[in-house]
Amino acid sequence: MISRERFNELARFAVTGAVCASLNVLISILLTEYLGLHYLVSLTICSCAVIVTGFFLNRSWTFRKSGPEIVAEFGRYSLATSVNMVVGICACALLVEELHLPYAYAIAIVAIAFAPMTYVVHRVWTFGLSWIQSR
Repeated sequence: MISRERFNELARFAVTGAVCASLNVLISILLTEYLGLHYLVSLTICSCAVIVTGFFLNRSWTFRKSGPEIVAEFGRYSLATSVNMVVGICACALLVEELHLPYAYAIAIVAIAFAPMTYVVHRVWTFGLSWIQSR
């Protein structure tokens, strides 16, 4: 059974993910539709910008971490998120180019599909919390 505390953490992670995914979609659409950038270039630019937002929301609100290990945590977060971003961009390209989905839908689908793995990686590796440990 999942504890109330873990459920609340998962809910905060979902909200943070929704905020970051929404920013990704919004910024990607603005860069693509209004500046004329290719959607993969737009997605790369906005993903890099959203890394900082996601890190601070996840660190302070989702996982409620504090302390001096912020630089190491940001390094791990950036690495995990960058790998996620590269795989996500490839998945978006597949969905758009091969399945002919609109790029905004592809971005949302990939974000939702990657969420469970991303939660575990950030909880355990990025922020060094035990899987069974509650905050």
